[in-house]
Amino acid sequence: MYKHVLATYDGSKLSDKTLEEALRFAKQTGSKISLLYVLTPHHLLIGGGRPVPGLHRLEEQHMAALRQHANEML
Repeated sequence: MYKHVLATYDGSKLSDKTLEEALRFAKQTGSKISLLYVLTPHHLLIGGGRPVPGLHRLEEQHMAALRQHANEML
């Protein structure tokens, strides 16, 4: 009946419980399971709206750190 289960994961205790249930369900139904971790870009508010040298680079570094953290968790 079910072929694929999608579970969100963010490393919290609640998502750990959700993952356990999703894994149990996938095993019972013979389904594949995929995990989803959403990365939300954050725009730094520095300089009062004026252009700040290096701000884009800082935002890129922040996203890279978020991606690395997500990959480690998943």
